[in-house]
Amino acid sequence: MPGTPFSSKTGVVELDPSTREANARYFENKDDVPTHAISMGISTIMKSRKIILLASGAKKAPILYNLFKTDVTEDIPASILKEHPDVTIIADSEALALLKEKEGSVNR
Repeated sequence: MPGTPFSSKTGVVELDPSTREANARYFENKDDVPTHAISMGISTIMKSRKIILLASGAKKAPILYNLFKTDVTEDIPASILKEHPDVTIIADSEALALLKEKEGSVNR
């Protein structure tokens, strides 16, 4: 989420109403949808030896574009991956659409 501190650690977080709504389809009753979840913090992720980022769908296109085209900032949490020594990004065409559109092509 934008604004997540890079120092964040793994812990229990309260789910945003939109997240609960998106997950309601997996439950028979809306009251059964969890209100909290375990979230892996950015500092925890950055301690990994290797990171693989999977991105799928058009909704991820702005994030991937910003990952490649902006400075490292907590406004774009994925930007911290630029500072990790071993990151692999796997993305579908839709997720790469803005990069393709603005750059003309993307290395495969």
